[in-house]
Amino acid sequence: MDELPDQCRTVFKLIKEEGFRYKQVAEILNISPRTVETQLFRAIKKLDKIIEKSFFRL
Repeated sequence: MDELPDQCRTVFKLIKEEGFRYKQVAEILNISPRTVETQLFRAIKKLDKIIEKSFFRL
């Protein structure tokens, strides 16, 4: 999680850990729901790559 950019990390935490909806996160962060969607997609993609790399190191 620490490797994610600030906005990606915040969006990911609010949606996946806190259970907020896209629209709620958009209002909290004063960004569009589409930006929330994009940031969440980027966060998941980056985390997927990090996890993949850690499995190949084992």
